[in-house]
Amino acid sequence: MSKDFLENGLYLSALRGTHGTGLAGLRTFGENPIDMCKSALVSYYFLHTPVAKYITSNLEKYKYVLAHVRAATNGVISNDNAHPFDVGDIVLAHNGVIKNLHDLNKPKLSYNVDSELVAKLLNLTTPEGAKSVLEELE
Repeated sequence: MSKDFLENGLYLSALRGTHGTGLAGLRTFGENPIDMCKSALVSYYFLHTPVAKYITSNLEKYKYVLAHVRAATNGVISNDNAHPFDVGDIVLAHNGVIKNLHDLNKPKLSYNVDSELVAKLLNLTTPEGAKSVLEELE
C-alpha cells in the first residue's frame, strides 16, 4: 500500500464520519508489534499529527495497516472512543451498531462503546471461540 493511497482514502473517508480517525500499523515481529494512534479528529486534521505522520511515512515496516474513521452512533465523541481498539491480541475497528449489546453474555467488563466491548470479548476467548462471540452479535 502506498502512502498516497492510504492518505487519500482517509481524506475521502471524512465524508463517512468526522468524529474520530485512527491508524494501526501491525508488524509480525518484535516486542511491540503495533504502532497505533487515534483521535477525535476528522481525518484531514488527524493526518497531520506526529504519530499519524510516522505511520504513513513508514508503511514498509508493517505487514498490515488498519485505518478507520468514526461516525459516532453510541458513546461520546472522544479520543478513547475513536477506533481501532487494541485489547490484548485483538486490534478491531467496526462500523455499525450492535443492536443486542445489552443481551450479550459478557463478564463484568467496562466499556464505552459497543466496538470496544466486542474487542474485549474476543480477547477473552480462543481463536476457535471467536466464532461464537461473533455469531451472538446482531
